[in-house]
Amino acid sequence: MSTSSSALGEGSTTTHTKTHTHRFIVVVVLLDRPLPSASVHSRGAMSKLGRSLFGDKPTATGDERFDSRFRIASADPDYARWLVGRPLREAHLAGAVPDWSLAGQELLSYRPGQLRHLDAIPALAGPLLHVADLLGRDFGPVSINVDTR
Repeated sequence: MSTSSSALGEGSTTTHTKTHTHRFIVVVVLLDRPLPSASVHSRGAMSKLGRSLFGDKPTATGDERFDSRFRIASADPDYARWLVGRPLREAHLAGAVPDWSLAGQELLSYRPGQLRHLDAIPALAGPLLHVADLLGRDFGPVSINVDTR
């Protein structure tokens, strides 16, 4: 954020700059094959308002408990409803999995914070691995490549 003022007199300008650092922990799971893009995100206040005013988007699952709390984004609504099957919807409702997005082979989630200890990685990756496992239930096993470099 930058602000500037020129109230010091003719030709004088002062500039004050504040820097805000935002840190995120990003987890990426590499799937064994590319899949069409899709994502599931928790609904914010504006999304809930839009849903109440305009109704569901074509990607709605028909599961009112899920659709009222989450939204699915995908270019193909039929694929989205198939991809986010009942087991994955239930995991979202139970708070067992994070919001996520899928592009090609990359399944991604992020959250505010910073990695302080490497031994935290399994606990951070576990919920997204669970998403990958639940995605695999709907269309056959998906293998996960783990790079430990």
